[in-house]
Amino acid sequence: MNDNPRDETDAADAALLDELRTLIAEVDPVPVEVVLAARSAIAHRDLDRQLLALVEVADTGVRGAAGTDVATFADAVREISLTIAPPAGAERTRRVVGEVDPPAVAFATLQVTSSRTPTHVDILLTIDASGLFTVDVPPNSHVRLLVDWPDGTSAVTPWTPV
Repeated sequence: MNDNPRDETDAADAALLDELRTLIAEVDPVPVEVVLAARSAIAHRDLDRQLLALVEVADTGVRGAAGTDVATFADAVREISLTIAPPAGAERTRRVVGEVDPPAVAFATLQVTSSRTPTHVDILLTIDASGLFTVDVPPNSHVRLLVDWPDGTSAVTPWTPV
């Protein structure tokens, strides 16, 4: 016999919470975006260990549009290239085309900041099976990319001017 009535209450509470959890999961499941954001927040608590180094910056003006830059970041097993195109026409944005290697369907967050905003804005991205993504950002801003690979590893680029 258990002399502690709290143990019986705790067991009853645990059973009730399990039933409630199952019911809520069926009636109103957590949106995928919320799960991904939570996983990303947990995965990026210790970013310094996963910081990719800038290995190359190139101006592709000869083959691409004038003012198009490519920044490549890497560590021993991963590489991320960001191609940054100049603003086109009346549009006041710059197109960032990213490529991750190894290519895989993955989730990423592009953080964007500028002199106009005191904090950054998070743009949630899905990287396709080819390892590519495209996003438009304001000119004269800075970006950094946080990537979560399917194998549970993650990486982040340093802040890069756009």
